[in-house]
Amino acid sequence: MIEKLPELVNADERLVRRPEMSPPVAWKIEKGRLNPTSHRAHQGFGIPKKPPKKETWADGGEEIMKETTGFRRSLGFKGLISIFALAALVLGGTGTGFAAEKEIKVGIDVGLTGGTSAYGKRAWNTYQMIFDEINAAGGIKSMGGAKIKAMLLDHQSKPDIAGSNAEKLIRDGAAIVMGTNSSDCTMVASQVCQRAKIPFISSSDLDTMIVERGFDYVFRTCPGAFEFAEAALQFSQWAGKKAGKTPQKVAIVVVQTASGMALLKMWENMLPKVYTVVYKESYPQAQQDFTGMVSKMKGLGVEFVFQQAFPSDAVLVTRSYKEMGFNPMGFIGTDAGHDIIMYRENLGKDADYTFCTTQWSSTLKVPKLKETMAKYQARFGIEYQVTDATVGNAASVLIDALERGGSDNPVKLRDALKATDINVGQYWYFVPDGCKFDAKNQNVKQKPVTTQFFAGKDECVFPEGYASAKAVFPIPPWEKR
Repeated sequence: MIEKLPELVNADERLVRRPEMSPPVAWKIEKGRLNPTSHRAHQGFGIPKKPPKKETWADGGEEIMKETTGFRRSLGFKGLISIFALAALVLGGTGTGFAAEKEIKVGIDVGLTGGTSAYGKRAWNTYQMIFDEINAAGGIKSMGGAKIKAMLLDHQSKPDIAGSNAEKLIRDGAAIVMGTNSSDCTMVASQVCQRAKIPFISSSDLDTMIVERGFDYVFRTCPGAFEFAEAALQFSQWAGKKAGKTPQKVAIVVVQTASGMALLKMWENMLPKVYTVVYKESYPQAQQDFTGMVSKMKGLGVEFVFQQAFPSDAVLVTRSYKEMGFNPMGFIGTDAGHDIIMYRENLGKDADYTFCTTQWSSTLKVPKLKETMAKYQARFGIEYQVTDATVGNAASVLIDALERGGSDNPVKLRDALKATDINVGQYWYFVPDGCKFDAKNQNVKQKPVTTQFFAGKDECVFPEGYASAKAVFPIPPWEKR
């Protein structure tokens, strides 16, 4: 079952938090607004009145699940015997071995507030929709119809809170934790799960280090920074060759996040082998003015820009391009800020002709995709987009592992995840070419695609085998649009 929490729709939905409450926070709708709930309002969420003592992820302890509540001491031997006898009576009396319907607890650690809320709210929408559909169809068949119970916590786009959320979810019985739509947050939350030996699935976070730490309980279903950097380079070469106009001078512009800096490092190694890199810039997340940066690129004669941004700064940079009359042959965003609907909604027609190397396109011809997009639109009132698709991928991998492994025991679930080999179109996996993990638990089957925006719609333009439209390259100058 799904814990009765709000259906979070879009990045503009108002969130209200009681100032006296410390994270992690659960949310519910009160008079049209979202308010944090108490521990009593949603058992398993919020803050217990007196949390048990434990070793935290920050302590570096191996036993972060260790609790010293004194529960066993207060019961004594006779009390324990009584409990065991009662449990045996209940279990034996059912004839099935279960006193109640089996639940599989899945921890969802995403940002409902802060810089990643545009992703986190959509992620929660998709988890709800998929788990509801699985439960309505009879649950996990190999586990006797066990239902999935999703437990949601808001990391507020802060890595330290993502870590404490992971601890909370594990204490509350999560068999697996999923998230976080932020490389910075995933680096911390996944470390907590590794120490507790609880599987963790990252659905969309690019930082190379997520799977380079030797963690056997941490999995990533999306491509990493290297694959995205390489795909953007390959597209620029292909587009230039097709048009007979290959750029020579290029720039690298990234936001200072874990994924942005990982892409910067990749491009610093890749691009000089093909192009002349005349400008590099990494800027803080809070930056609002990009006129100086754009002026420098224009003065240096930059012909192509490789970018990675958050949604807000992606919009601001593109606006600065237009305002300052900067007309490169093309610019390509890499996942994150350029592939989310917010980019197109805020820029309108000025978003047209933007290239984006991304994880998914709405124009891909995949079984069940159009049906799922329609269901999502009907339930949440907004368009299904790339964040939803990546979460669908991760949820599909979990469901497949539960069905094959027949258990939510963390070790058995980890082993089932390691054996994953599903194809595009299975369950809700809508990205070519499916999922199979290597020795580092990195998906090696899925590859990025490149889209271009036309009249507010994304069209897949590369690789050619998946293309729904022809790329326009070089892109038209601003004054001729």
